[in-house]
Amino acid sequence: MNEKKWIISNINTSTIPFDKLFYDRNKYDMSKEEFFKPDIDNQYDGMLMLGMKRALERIDTAIKQNEKIYIYGDYDVDGTSATAILLKTFNILDYHNINYYIPNRKTEGYGLNKDAINKISQDECKLIITVDCGITAIDEVDFANELEMDVIITDHHQVGEVIPKAYSIVNPHQKNCKYPYKNLCGAAIAYKLSRELLRMYAKQETGELVEIAGIATVADIMELNGENRVIVKNALREIKKSSNFGIDALIIEAGLNKSAIFSYEIGFGIAPRINSAGRLDDASLAVRLYMAKNEIEAKCYAKELNILNYKRQEMVKDIYEKSLVQVEEESENQPYVTVSYGENWNKGVIGIVASKLVDKFGKPSVVIAIDDDKASASCRGIENFNFFEAMKSMENMFEKYGGHEMAGGFSIKKEKIPTFIKKINAYAKKIMSDEDYEVNLNIDMLMPTNAITQENYNKMEMFEPFGIENEKPIFLSTDISLENIQFIGKDKNHFKARDKKTGKNILKFNSYDELKDLDISKNVDIVFYMNRNVFADNVDIQMFASDIRYSYDYSYDYKDIYQIVRDDIGYFEMNYDFSLEDVINFEILELKNISKLIGKTAFLCYSYKSYFYIRKLMEYSYKRLDFYQDNMENSFENMVILLPLLDKTELKDYDNIVVCDKLKKIENVIYECECNKYALDFSQFDIGYKPYDLRLNMVILYNFFKKYDDKNIRITDILNVLKIDSMIFFIASSMLQKCKLIDIIYDFQYNRVHVKLKITDEKQDINDNIIFRKFKQYFSIIGR
Repeated sequence: MNEKKWIISNINTSTIPFDKLFYDRNKYDMSKEEFFKPDIDNQYDGMLMLGMKRALERIDTAIKQNEKIYIYGDYDVDGTSATAILLKTFNILDYHNINYYIPNRKTEGYGLNKDAINKISQDECKLIITVDCGITAIDEVDFANELEMDVIITDHHQVGEVIPKAYSIVNPHQKNCKYPYKNLCGAAIAYKLSRELLRMYAKQETGELVEIAGIATVADIMELNGENRVIVKNALREIKKSSNFGIDALIIEAGLNKSAIFSYEIGFGIAPRINSAGRLDDASLAVRLYMAKNEIEAKCYAKELNILNYKRQEMVKDIYEKSLVQVEEESENQPYVTVSYGENWNKGVIGIVASKLVDKFGKPSVVIAIDDDKASASCRGIENFNFFEAMKSMENMFEKYGGHEMAGGFSIKKEKIPTFIKKINAYAKKIMSDEDYEVNLNIDMLMPTNAITQENYNKMEMFEPFGIENEKPIFLSTDISLENIQFIGKDKNHFKARDKKTGKNILKFNSYDELKDLDISKNVDIVFYMNRNVFADNVDIQMFASDIRYSYDYSYDYKDIYQIVRDDIGYFEMNYDFSLEDVINFEILELKNISKLIGKTAFLCYSYKSYFYIRKLMEYSYKRLDFYQDNMENSFENMVILLPLLDKTELKDYDNIVVCDKLKKIENVIYECECNKYALDFSQFDIGYKPYDLRLNMVILYNFFKKYDDKNIRITDILNVLKIDSMIFFIASSMLQKCKLIDIIYDFQYNRVHVKLKITDEKQDINDNIIFRKFKQYFSIIGR
């Protein structure tokens, strides 16, 4: 059910077009300077945010009157980071009548609660500033107002129809908020408030403020484009400068190289350790790490977080393994949505397990932690399955629920779990199709392995930080011959091999079961990321594989292509008339949409190279592609018409026609067809076509046959040695036979030919040959 389709955005057979990569990713029309080297001040004016002015005025009053201020945060990385940003800001302002409160995930749950507000009130607080929470706390803000405390809400979550009666709300999602960028995390909004406070008091911003905001932005899985890119790019610079004792200590504890910290290291090294405090213990530990005043103090907190993270990993591993067993055992009852549940599972980690189950099975997943007769669940979805709507459709099942399209959570009574499993699967069956469960692997570019260089890696690294809306470029290289296959690591579970052509190392983690029976005699296509490996001062660019599959064996096509060439030669001998016109009014078709056309489709391939890649694209989408053959039943949904002679083709049988080569002219008969006419987007389909020189290929092939006169030769070996494609091979060999220079017998069953030279004194001018002239005319229309 979760077999991956490979969806390719670009094909380039020579190098990596970085300008196009920049164009594709530059969602917010930033200049190259802003995108690659953003200054800290390449941000929007924080005063554009609705509520900012009023918030600053109230904080100014509190400072002047020495009122007690509480920062009320959340227990995840975003909430603890936002708390630390404001605490550090007030330190810069030399204002110390301040405290903070982080609710306990297990006993209090998310957001403001009345017990916490009451405790804060008893500490003579006059102003609460929420960070990363508060926008839905209608009753809680009313309660704070009753206790004569003002509330400033800073939050980034979606705003409902009814909003709290806070003194001020700073949230870019508010109606009438003119702030241009809406995708900030909670800590980034706290950082905006911090910048405006410091500006108001003419104080200098310190580097650690943006450093912390950047970590939170990555950890909260926000898009890494637009203003978030400015924040994170500057944060990465500050991390290298040692701005914060706590972050430095955590980097060391995580075993990371400080000079090579990027978004990946934050997301998988730094953020999980900070998050572990709120998941398993007291989230204020993360705040104390950020606020550490010296290396010794920071080291203590970092060690504690590292221990908690290890415990978190063990919990996730244990719950995940139990979930796998349970899901497999109950698969008949859970065909559309996986649900696992268990006693005493820590609800702080079940969301991680749910995400892993989605990755494993390609289905929406729910993990439920049972505590006595009550249970708490985390849900993770897939595209086209809206978890919030699913929960809403059965809301009477839950004590409470919430979330959004791709994730959510609920609490439920233990005895209702079996009924929930039936209902959620029935709901999914009703609204989902088989296509909705298809897993797509989106690939930026198909390129040759010789483009995997240090120079290209350095250029690619300029696109950091990678993440949502600026994913790390993922590449595809095809027809790779492997050598030196081995399994490495402590458990011998990681695949390692080498590309015979370039010597590049290829690694795929946790893939023993998948690749242990890989047939090394077959070529493979590999989807991968480029990764730099430094060992003993040696730098090596490796291929980190995401997926590997056997390459299509194009020798299966030899018989069909030979027949197509013979048919065309027959028409050329009868003086086929091309009747050419300009190529006009063809709709541009993006590569990623090739397999999505509805109805019967004919792909017109005037060169072998275009056919080669069209075949790849259809194979990657699990779409059958058959050759159009003259005088045959051509009834399949997707047909490739190689060396098309359109006047001899039943174009009326097709709903779609796709031109797969750049053409100077095309046969006018195509305009009589009422089907949809497309031309590939050749800015995406840059296959480096080189004009065919039929005379030269005939000479090269004849000289080759001289060496192997009266011998059997493998066709594939001929193509590899001469570096020609099968189409021009069959054209050139057929022309040599027509010119009575060779006798040739094709044995397609065994992929071989037997050639015997013919001795003749007859002189021939190839230009007098009508077949040669027609092929020359034919090839002249390709390329422009």
